[in-house]
This record gives sequence, structure tokens and C-alpha cells, in this order.
Amino acid sequence: MKVLKEDTLENAVARDAEKVTFKGDIEAALDRALKVARDNATLGESDYDNILLVGGQGVGKTARATSWAKEKGINLVYVDAKSLDETDLGGALAPDLEHGKAVKLSTDTLDLLDKPNSVLFLDELNRARPNIRGTLLSLVNDHYIYDAHAEGGRRSFPNMLFTIAAINPPNMAFPNVDQLDPAELGRYRQVEVVANKR
Repeated sequence: MKVLKEDTLENAVARDAEKVTFKGDIEAALDRALKVARDNATLGESDYDNILLVGGQGVGKTARATSWAKEKGINLVYVDAKSLDETDLGGALAPDLEHGKAVKLSTDTLDLLDKPNSVLFLDELNRARPNIRGTLLSLVNDHYIYDAHAEGGRRSFPNMLFTIAAINPPNMAFPNVDQLDPAELGRYRQVEVVANKR
């Protein structure tokens, strides 16, 4: 098992995969991501130490992240990525009968990210549709989504600290499980989660 180490500026982009089996390893990775987010906020930086939990069904990815968030006073915003569609992130089109055109309605899917100390939890990211994953990439990387109702056409989430994503390995027998592309993988430090053998 690789030991978590402090990143230098030069290697902050490279995220090593880590195998975790013992209680505390996931939490240590999340603690580190939280420290980086808070340090960066103090310095006015916008480099996020996002975490990708990779593991089979039932190994505790969601449960342990939820427990960690509760203990740390984090507003963990759970999103089931596989069930998202364009209207969840960009709003639905509706007729504007008065002006004879279509308008985009606002969406409230991510409103909970406006609360202080928010961390986004994207469950089953590699089961989301590719166009949804593209939109989520802006959210994960830059903490905004395109929104016609927001000033400048972008809605920012300044209270969002970082993102935790969870995936099942693409070789597992689940329907619609895709391999994440290098642009997506490059936004995360991967943590492989395996079941405890007690």
C-alpha cells in the first residue's frame, strides 16, 4: 500500500492510485483533500484535490464518505450521477407564450452546494451518460455549471470545497459502466477500495 504523501507543486497534478483496506485509509485521503481545499481557499487558489473511490459494490465507498462528512461537519451533497439528465444540470426548455419563444428554466439540483463547507459526492460517475459527464467535468474542475439565469451565463459554487466520486470498476458485470477518459481521470486522485478480509 502506498503511503499518502504531501504533494509538491510539481507533482500535484499526478494522482497515484492507492489501495486501501483498513479503516481510516479513505478518511485519511478525505482529510488531506479537505486540508488542501481549506489551504487553497486561504491563499485564493483554485486547485482541488478531488478523490475518486474505485471499488466493487458493498465495499463501503458511500457509507464511509458519509460518515466522514458527518464527523467533520461537512455538507455532503449526494448526487446519483447515473440518473442525471440535461434538465437536472442545465434546466428544462419551456414555452414563453408571451414572447413566442422557448426559454430555459432554472434548475435547483445543485442548490445544496451553496451551503458552507460543501463537498459534492458523485455516485456511480462511470454510469452517467457521456454528455452529463462532460457537464460534470466543469463542475468538478472549476466549480461552475453553465446556467442561462446566472450572471455571465455561469453559476459558480464558491462554497464547494472538492468532489468525491465513486465508481465500480468497469470490468464488473454492471450495465452501462464506462471507462472514464483521461481528462476525467486527471481531475481526481484515485483511491482503490477493497473489502476488508477479516
